[in-house]
Amino acid sequence: MNDFILYLVESGVCLAFFYIVYWIFLKKETFFNLNRLFLVSSIGLSLIIPLIRISAPITSRALFERTYPAGPPPASQTASLGVSDVLLLIYFTGVGFLLLRFGFKLLLVFLMIRKNGVQKYNGLKVVFIERSCSPFSFFNYVFVNRSNVSDDDFQRIISHEMIHIKQYHSLDLIILELITIYQWFNPFVWPYKGSLKETHEYLADDAVIAQGCSAAKYQLLIFEQHVGAKLFEFANNFNQSQIKRRITMLTRGKSKRWAKLKMLTMLPIICLLVFAFADSKAAATSSQASQDNADAIFLAPEEGRSPVLDDQKKAEDQKKKEKLMEIEKAVQELKMKYEKTDDPALKKKIKEKITVLAEEREKLMGNPNPGWAEMDELKKLYEKTDDPEKKKEIKMKIAELEHKKQMEETKKIDAAITELKKKYEQTDDPELKEQIKQKIEQLKKQKK
Repeated sequence: MNDFILYLVESGVCLAFFYIVYWIFLKKETFFNLNRLFLVSSIGLSLIIPLIRISAPITSRALFERTYPAGPPPASQTASLGVSDVLLLIYFTGVGFLLLRFGFKLLLVFLMIRKNGVQKYNGLKVVFIERSCSPFSFFNYVFVNRSNVSDDDFQRIISHEMIHIKQYHSLDLIILELITIYQWFNPFVWPYKGSLKETHEYLADDAVIAQGCSAAKYQLLIFEQHVGAKLFEFANNFNQSQIKRRITMLTRGKSKRWAKLKMLTMLPIICLLVFAFADSKAAATSSQASQDNADAIFLAPEEGRSPVLDDQKKAEDQKKKEKLMEIEKAVQELKMKYEKTDDPALKKKIKEKITVLAEEREKLMGNPNPGWAEMDELKKLYEKTDDPEKKKEIKMKIAELEHKKQMEETKKIDAAITELKKKYEQTDDPELKEQIKQKIEQLKKQKK
């Protein structure tokens, strides 16, 4: 499974688990600040937990297994779209649509500010709008239709929106809107968003009542503002949650202090998810290690690779890279000298040095036959000369070298097949046997 898709699924599962905990244990409690903290922190934990890599203390089957191909895909399949590609295409199509929708809603809010202007009221930026719309706030802006609101109700609305602004509820909603776009396929993310908005409203309602506002009048105001309202999804509307739940929560008695202990249910859920996904990563790592060993077996013996690359081998590879860079630099310098000189003898000497360096480069790159560099030079010479006899002579020489190259390649493949057959007989792992068998078939096709 594609790593990004796996991360999407794992973070989505985390979000679902946390929301289920909230729904069962915390939704009906009146510790609104704690509920908000739980919902917001759960978002961060859902993104972090799938990234935690620890060794699982259990050996149970992973929730999600990363699968790795047994060998390189056939040439006919490499260009076609796989299941992961189709899923990613669908996913990013949804993300693109929701991002455009999100941008349009932001634009709509800014256009309302520009069209109606801003007035200062008790340190707030108030936008008086003409359209039939429920009062709402967006960061430090309050939008309200003044025509159908009395002075007392207007003051209560401002007090309510002031809580949203002081507690940065709009920031929560922007983050949650982005998470919703990221997890749009997750059926739990949509009610999750609604629950956080409800919690914001409970916080604001509770604060207004605590300031001495009559509960009965405030409930009536909620009902009046609820009728015919048009809501902005990522703004703090005065009546964002359902009227029945808000009024019920206003009349509900305060939760007992021991109920705060329900927050501790987050700890076993975190541990469960960390261990579950750690087991998944351990299985993936094991699978990848098996694949790496199989790939090492498939390497041709003349490449000098052992099944496991140790530190000494890595050091040798590094020296080889440095040597190749030195050769390339020397070749470039010789070519510059070749272009600058008109001395035929010197040109011949430089050309010989370039040929020697090219052969050395071929050997370092795993090609023990020094004839390939000569063949490259012959091809260049063939393009430059106009003498038909010379062309014919060069063409025959190239044909000889190409035949020799084919014979060398055939020998390589035969040696690799022989080595693989030995490995096939030595191992009892059915999966590894199948991988070796597939590789042998690929080499036979390559030989043909």
